[in-house]
Amino acid sequence: ARAVVQRCVGMAGLLGCLLAALLALGRDAIPAAFTADAAVLALLGSTIPFVVATQPVNALAFVWDGVLFGAGGFRYASKQMALCAVPAVIIMKLGPHAQEGAAAAIKLQYVWLGLSLVMCLRALSIWAPYKLRLPPFNVLQPAMVPAKQQ
Repeated sequence: ARAVVQRCVGMAGLLGCLLAALLALGRDAIPAAFTADAAVLALLGSTIPFVVATQPVNALAFVWDGVLFGAGGFRYASKQMALCAVPAVIIMKLGPHAQEGAAAAIKLQYVWLGLSLVMCLRALSIWAPYKLRLPPFNVLQPAMVPAKQQ
């Protein structure tokens, strides 16, 4: 099972980096395909760096979710998600949203900063117990090592 996990994590990292590169290359063309409104395009332009930067982390977090669910860690997942959301909500709430007259772009950047933090914390909080072989990951079998031929 651990060999499959390693393969999936590697593939997710590659796919996340590829998607980030594609989004970076299309940072102007992709939003323009959906709107011609200059104000909306400017607003989206301020968030594209967050979207691009989080793609590898998102891909890894989703793989770690699958590993967690496959190991039967549904209770852990619910607690972990709630705990990971707390710092993000604080950032979103105490950021410029709390200030009257803050620019829309700044507010949206803080939303994306919060979302980015959630995904980073989720990936880390699933990876760490997996790496340490803590529950619920202690049920996964180690990678099979071929027997030496004599």
